[in-house]
Amino acid sequence: MQFLQILLAPALAVMGIAFIYNLLLQRFADSRFRDAAFGLMFGGAIVLGMANPISLGDGVIFDSRSLILGAAVAFCSYRAGAIALGISLCSRIVIGGAGVVSGVVGLILAFGLAVAWVHWAFPKIKNPFIADASLAIAISPTLLAVFLLPWDLAISILQTVGPVITLCNLVGMVVLGFVFRREIRQFNRRSDLLREATTDPLTNLLNRRGFDRSVHHAARPHQTGRALLYFDIDNFKHINDTLGHDTGDLVLGLIAKRIGESLREDAKFARQGGDEFSIYLPDIDETDVRSVADRLCRIINQAPFQIDGKQVDVSISMGAFWAEEDLSLDHMIKAADEQLLLAKQAGKNRAQIRFARTTNLAAHA
Repeated sequence: MQFLQILLAPALAVMGIAFIYNLLLQRFADSRFRDAAFGLMFGGAIVLGMANPISLGDGVIFDSRSLILGAAVAFCSYRAGAIALGISLCSRIVIGGAGVVSGVVGLILAFGLAVAWVHWAFPKIKNPFIADASLAIAISPTLLAVFLLPWDLAISILQTVGPVITLCNLVGMVVLGFVFRREIRQFNRRSDLLREATTDPLTNLLNRRGFDRSVHHAARPHQTGRALLYFDIDNFKHINDTLGHDTGDLVLGLIAKRIGESLREDAKFARQGGDEFSIYLPDIDETDVRSVADRLCRIINQAPFQIDGKQVDVSISMGAFWAEEDLSLDHMIKAADEQLLLAKQAGKNRAQIRFARTTNLAAHA
């Protein structure tokens, strides 16, 4: 019964860490703040463990700081582990007591041993459970930090707590490894499904659903404005009819690649369907829209594609709509599509642009 009570706190801690780990994966997986977020999570878990140690009776207590710090390094990154280390060192110093030096050295040892394990041992171990168990064994020498205490006390602690900490590290690391890998698999599976649902398979651009989602989450700067560019390929049916649909598909992919490489990082680029594409620029001044649209047209029409040894001349027509206010995406697409039609009527291979300033929008209200 006492053994089950001892295991209850670590089990609840693992469940809590797994839950928060999953939330952070969804929120920060592709963020530059990823390491900071996970470092704070692991550091917070270590602080809670030190503030609420597990009692073995007769005044003997221990916590899982080495286990959690090792997991931070192994399952996140060196930087996440370093952040967790910094938090736990500050906390241990604040807690104070006769064992503060021993505790600080133990934390530094745990971090160093985990880094060494990740660098040298992990690449050579294929079985994940064996890898987790070996990591637990690798960080167990942190117990040697107790020899900074008086000799008799150090020997007593090792005899009393040493086997328990080693066993808890072993079981805990295997459980944490299993939980973290499961969360990563589930996250990757959800990410793959979302990617399939929002990506055009032919060009690897966003599809209409992905475009809507991406624009919805884009920043909304108020200093300038935003623009929607809508274009299609001139005489694309002729390309399909004379060169074949396979060549037509290659042309779509090459146009997507060439234009995509010339766009700035915050632009949202999508294939709407057929030979129609859209580009959303969330932060652009009205004086720059014309130059951007004309440059994109030139990128295509001034450099023919070489496909299977043949030169394929391609041009695009583009409609653009710039708005000072934050209008709905459907409104902007419709307005840009109207300008695309005007570009076609004017002879193709050109860009037609409409500007909608706040005063103009108010006048038409």
